Order: sequence, then structure tokens, then C-alpha cells
Amino acid sequence: MDIAYLNGNWIPPGEAKISVFDRGFMFGESVYEVLAVYDSRIYALEEHLNRLESSLEAIKLEPPFSRKEFAALLLATVEKAQEVSALIYMQISRGVQYPRAHELASNIKPTVLVVLTRRNQLSKEEMFPLRIVTKDDFRWGRADIKTTSLMANVMLKNEAISEGFDDVILIREGEVTESPSANVFLVKNEKVYTPKKSEFLLHGITRGLVIKLCELEGLEVHERPVQKEELHEADEVWLTGTGRGICLVASIDGRAVGSKQDFIWSRIYDRFKKNALQN
Repeated sequence: MDIAYLNGNWIPPGEAKISVFDRGFMFGESVYEVLAVYDSRIYALEEHLNRLESSLEAIKLEPPFSRKEFAALLLATVEKAQEVSALIYMQISRGVQYPRAHELASNIKPTVLVVLTRRNQLSKEEMFPLRIVTKDDFRWGRADIKTTSLMANVMLKNEAISEGFDDVILIREGEVTESPSANVFLVKNEKVYTPKKSEFLLHGITRGLVIKLCELEGLEVHERPVQKEELHEADEVWLTGTGRGICLVASIDGRAVGSKQDFIWSRIYDRFKKNALQN
């Protein structure tokens, strides 16, 4: 069943309510993580906790729990839900402050929300390749912080959907950054490339895992600046993220990607699924 935890209480997700004066609501002043559950186990829990700690530190929000307590809360969520396959959304906001002000009060208590939602896993055969459009990346300069201030991401993604595409790859000064909710990989001549870590893209958990899986497969992986033109010259392009796993791209800006053989993607996808189930 779907379940939510809010500030110490376990409730149905539809009953979760916060104050309108929560700074997460007023300013988007909160950070979050999305974790995948495979076979009733949380995938890459330690990596997600590492990033959560980094995000909290970046916005100078004192963690309301210890790392051990965060882990226990997430594991308790899975145990209470009794779901084999699910996504967990965890959000920590600065907390409630009235009256509204940009300046922080000294006595604010963080708001902690965890929501587990059941999901059905698609087989490799059921995953359709994505139609992608490229757009200018006009987001703020700290996309490496996993914050809920996602207005630009939402605008860009829904603009792409309204134009008949499935998703968007963002371009900043001619270089690929990421998709609004995924990292970008490309394959050329059996070598794998992905934009190097920077403040302009999220340091994805799945991104890091895919790099390791490619290396285990004996593939060269290069983390470096990727030019927009390279997307159109690639043999394969993938989008990776916790919610989607590893998705293949069929076309970019209306042009088909690669040879349609997709051999590398298939091999890495199989490794990823096996790794997730054995986690």
C-alpha cells in the first residue's frame, strides 16, 4: 500500500498536510531524494544518504535526524508498506515561519516528509525509446543541489511534451548538461560519454552506477564536456535516473539516433536490472 510519514506520524498520503507558511511551500526551500525499491529492498541507500547530506549542507539546513535515523526511517517505510516494487520520495524543508520573511528565524523546526508509492516494473521489451528535443538550459547555476525549486525543469519538460516530444535534453552554451529529471549518456564507436560533474547538473546516483556497470562490461567511459552536435552523431543516447532506470533515446530534434541496434544499451540495462535485484 502507499504510505506517508510526516513529522512523526504515519498516514495515508492523501491525508498529509503542512502549513502554508512552511518555507518549502513559500520559497521552495527544501531538498529531496527519490529512492527505488526493488524486491522490497532500497537500491543504493548509502549513495542517496550521501547526496542528501550534501544537499542539506549546501543550503545550510541542520539535519533533523542522524544518518542512522534517516536510514531507519526509510527502511521502516518499506516495511510498513509491504510493497515489492516502489518509489520513495523524501523531502526535508526548512520548516514553518510566520510571518513570511526572507530572513531566517532562529527557532525553525524542519518538516520531514516521506511518501512511498507502489509502481509496476516494465520489462525491457515494454520500454519504448524516447523522442527528445533539445532546449536552452536557463536554470539557476546550482543544479547540483537536489532542491525542490524546480520551476524551470517543469516548464522545460512540459513545453517539450506540448510540442509532441517525450522529454528534453538541456544545452548550456553549446554543451549538454542533463534532462530535467535524468542524466545523459551517449555511445560512439563502443565508447561511452557523459557530461562531467559540474554545478550545472545533478550528480545522479544512477549516473554513477551506470558508469561502474559500463566499466564492468569492459567499456571505456569518458566524463567530459559533451557538445550538442555529438548527440546527433552518436550511435546510442540514454537517459538515466532513479525513477526511469536507463531509457533509450530514439530521436533528437526529429532526427533518428544511431543504427537502431542498441547493443550497448541492452547489455547495460541487463546488468543494471541484475544489480538492482541483487542489491
